[in-house]
Amino acid sequence: MEGACYAVAFRLLQGTLTEPERDIVLNLIRDEHTVTCNIYPLMIMPNHVHLILQPIGGIPLAKLMQKFKGASARSVNLKRGASGSIWNKDSYDRILRNENELIQKVKYIYENPLRAGLVSRPELYKWWWAPEFQIGD
Repeated sequence: MEGACYAVAFRLLQGTLTEPERDIVLNLIRDEHTVTCNIYPLMIMPNHVHLILQPIGGIPLAKLMQKFKGASARSVNLKRGASGSIWNKDSYDRILRNENELIQKVKYIYENPLRAGLVSRPELYKWWWAPEFQIGD
């Protein structure tokens, strides 16, 4: 949907990403900010990715997911000396209809490493990225 803001999550087929592999995925997706989409938060967990994005220029969400998954799978596989898909084919996506939903989803994503027992405080998790943006007036 043109101009829509989406909450998106996608998972690995199996296993987990190492810390250097999480760096790869974070950097590849983050580099698309303001190029193909506006990214609000981005969180790379050991076995899945969360982000909120708004496609730019009419690019379909499916194309962005294909790009993110394809580029990151190629880079991770190169590091592993492997080939093939690393991500589940399907992704979860939901249009965020208002500012309240956006705030709730950002908070959920931010607290994900805490809930998973990976850190004692969310700000300690290394694979979180969010550009500065204003919510509301």
